Amino acid sequence: MVMASMEAAARFPLAVVARIVRLALIPGMGVLLAGCAQASQATDTPAKADERAGAGLFEHQVLARAGEEGVHTWRIPALAVATDGSLVAAWDARNDGPGDLPGNIDVVVRRSRDQGRSWSPIRRVADLDGGYGVGDPSLLVDRVTGTVFLFFAQGAPGVGFFHSSADRDPDSRTAQHPWLLWSDDHGASWQGPRNLIAQIKPEGAHGLFATSGHGIQLSPHSATPGRLLQPFVWRDGKRQLHAGNAISDDHGRSWRMGPSIGTGLDENKAVELGDGRVMQNIRAAGKGVRHRLVAISEDGGEHYGPARIEPQLPDPRNNADIIRVHPDALPGTPEAAMLLFVNTAHGRKRQDLGLRLSCDDGRSWSAPRLLHAGPAMYAALARLDDGSFGVLYEGGNAQTLEFARFDLDWLGQRCPPAGAAPV
Repeated sequence: MVMASMEAAARFPLAVVARIVRLALIPGMGVLLAGCAQASQATDTPAKADERAGAGLFEHQVLARAGEEGVHTWRIPALAVATDGSLVAAWDARNDGPGDLPGNIDVVVRRSRDQGRSWSPIRRVADLDGGYGVGDPSLLVDRVTGTVFLFFAQGAPGVGFFHSSADRDPDSRTAQHPWLLWSDDHGASWQGPRNLIAQIKPEGAHGLFATSGHGIQLSPHSATPGRLLQPFVWRDGKRQLHAGNAISDDHGRSWRMGPSIGTGLDENKAVELGDGRVMQNIRAAGKGVRHRLVAISEDGGEHYGPARIEPQLPDPRNNADIIRVHPDALPGTPEAAMLLFVNTAHGRKRQDLGLRLSCDDGRSWSAPRLLHAGPAMYAALARLDDGSFGVLYEGGNAQTLEFARFDLDWLGQRCPPAGAAPV
């Protein structure tokens, strides 16, 4: 079901949609949005096993290479599974250089209907002209309505995260804006955009962007069943970084920003624990911290306890990801407490992308299973419909965007009974 306000936008021509999101007052700016049917499934990089396979399932392929299609760098992976099983991937097309916003950046999407074995062609779903850019995509699936949400940041020329004003006006050309597309056909076509700045930007905040990768929907066993949580990062007037979550309790019709989890926090990821609590797994903003930070919510992702260093998870201040291994497991079962985590496991350098398993809601973690040796950066995880797992990640120093599919046998780690540490 499409939200009422969004239905209206979808019925109008593109120029009218632009006016709806209050872009008509920006001279020389155009918007390209994907509203047509998804192209036929195709890829020139079919999935195949490689030397990392060993026991179990392991398939790997490159989805984009630097320089292809005239794009300097492809970065910032996002990954989610739609309710029909389609795998949706999004990332930045950094056309002219490797840098973040501001810059000539578009958001692109590829889609797979066969568990990541083949993919549709690269497709630009948000492409602005006039020197405006978009980037940092994150996907969120409402499993009740089937809607797929795609969050991203938008900036005028010269306006990025560290250049944004505290303005909350949708017409502002001095603020970085949070935008939203949505799909009601599992990522085959997209509607919008919608500007969320007036709804979710905290008072006094400057830069604001959705943490790339994916958000989550809380289960029927949560304190707030069906709630949508999209992690966000913002900067206050003292240049301190905050982590928090945009929240919707009406299936995306409206959004609000929850309280700050704290300062010194960068890109955060949310995961529901086996007992319905919500954990934030967070990149540290301070240069002296070389581990992940963790904060716990007892009230459905609204408020969080203090963020603490997790000494078991070294991290070189990089984006990472965390998901439930069995998202539909009943509370209290051993399966409900199993988590999967991916990051560049080297403590000081962005290299050696590895996967870890927890059998006890993150109280203990296995040693990493190496996925990619050498330089690597951001990564996003998803559990696929067939029970396998997918990870979309930046290989090298953003030379490639790569997709790997694996199962627990390949991971080589198992959970013993009673939630003991993985073996």
